[in-house]
Amino acid sequence: MAQFVTQERARKYAQKFLFVSEAVFEATYMDDTIISVVDEKVRIQLYKKTTLLWGLAGMFSQKWLSNSIEVLKITPENDCAGHINLDSGELSAMKTLGIVWKAKPDLFSFHSVATEVSTVYTKQILFKKTATLFDPLGILAPYIIRIKIVMQEL
Repeated sequence: MAQFVTQERARKYAQKFLFVSEAVFEATYMDDTIISVVDEKVRIQLYKKTTLLWGLAGMFSQKWLSNSIEVLKITPENDCAGHINLDSGELSAMKTLGIVWKAKPDLFSFHSVATEVSTVYTKQILFKKTATLFDPLGILAPYIIRIKIVMQEL
């Protein structure tokens, strides 16, 4: 329901919030939006206008995380994701859409549960491990597809 409401608001206010509307349609999955912005002024505008758009929908932005200190300075502490210390530049990592984004080095990573070294990898174990990967952004798709092709040949 929330996704429908945000998309409807983005459609309704597309002229007023053009860049934000594009982010809602192209970079939002469920209630998480991941977008990369190079220009600092655009980052700040994106934050402000996104907050306004959500407010028009009766919603509030939460779990904000940016590697831009300027954006985080204007973000209320309660709206920030995890632990953020602006004085030391310490930024938390955030799991979203099945991946972990480490804000400070600006890196994506995946977490998987390690198996014991003595484990014999059977076809069933490989299927099970592959099925646990959640990758809605398709970052791992080239590898997952290759694994699935190899498993079909087994």
